[in-house]
Amino acid sequence: MIKRSWLEQLVVCGLAGMLCATVLQQMPGPNYARLRVKDPGAFIPMWSFFAPRPAMQDYEPLHRFIRSDGSTTAWGKSIRHGSRKLVTNLWAPKRRLSKAVFDMSSDLLPLLNSRDSRAVENSPAYSSLVKFYLRMAREDENPDVVGAQFLIVLHDGFEEAAEPKILFTSKGHYLKDEI
Repeated sequence: MIKRSWLEQLVVCGLAGMLCATVLQQMPGPNYARLRVKDPGAFIPMWSFFAPRPAMQDYEPLHRFIRSDGSTTAWGKSIRHGSRKLVTNLWAPKRRLSKAVFDMSSDLLPLLNSRDSRAVENSPAYSSLVKFYLRMAREDENPDVVGAQFLIVLHDGFEEAAEPKILFTSKGHYLKDEI
């Protein structure tokens, strides 16, 4: 039989305690909430990123440009994900913009349920998205582009058989109206 030193026994007991605390931390209800209160530094992991109901759909912001004759371009993806390299798991500053667009779009979703268009259009997320898309329109190579419009769709991710559901379509915004 291998004899362990007191330090090894302490480490093993500590790790076993952390494992038990982590399992208990995942349990719902007020009885387990006491454990969370006693962990103000959040040392016990909480693995509920997808729980209790995993996401089955994704939403995605799309945009199109408005031309001077009133016609529009086809809807295009607002967030483009390039090829992923191992280093992008540690450092990916170019993904900050796509993350910001995604976050602003997600900030609009609770407002859409209220059906109050004024609340949506007066929100900081909406005005930031308008500025982002107008900047894209201004930087477009086509000199005929005079404005932009965006929408948010809900789709089944990689399942292409199902049609996406349109959650929100903005009105057209024009470069001449930009402040």
